[in-house]
Amino acid sequence: MNWTGFLSSPWPYLATATLAVLVGIYVSKQPLRPGTRYFRWLVVIWFVWSLLAALHNLTPSLQVRYILWVMQGMCPLLGPPLVLMIVLEYTGNEKWLVHRSLYLLFFPAVLVAVISFWPNAVSFSEVHSGIQVFRGSDLVRWGFYAYFVAVMLVTLMVLFACLLRAPAFWAPLWLLIL
Repeated sequence: MNWTGFLSSPWPYLATATLAVLVGIYVSKQPLRPGTRYFRWLVVIWFVWSLLAALHNLTPSLQVRYILWVMQGMCPLLGPPLVLMIVLEYTGNEKWLVHRSLYLLFFPAVLVAVISFWPNAVSFSEVHSGIQVFRGSDLVRWGFYAYFVAVMLVTLMVLFACLLRAPAFWAPLWLLIL
């Protein structure tokens, strides 16, 4: 099977978008619980990412593909802060969900997106198996990883602290950790 042809088609991403819509419909029909509002936003980000990936594969213009690639790269950076917000609300730590904290959480995603619009500074283009691929520089990739790991470590620390305080709720907390 030719995987490069399969992965360069929009169908896997459109299937992912469909799955995100189905999950979004399911979540919207559930009663409002702690963390549900932010989980809905996480599903929206997932849907937007999959649509951007499908459009990226359909667009012949190199400039438009680059813009879609940058926007696609912002979506994974918005995920960890949303997961942290879900965990903070679920564990009863809503006091940390003030606007200043939220701006600080989302600032790296916006900063990377703004920097990424200078193509030669932080990214380059390669051809793999006849397909034009954009790649971020090592600095951008390690910045993504560091940001992701830092936010997820804070999320895990909140969950483990709650796990030690509330042994009656171990099962849902372990599911969130996993």
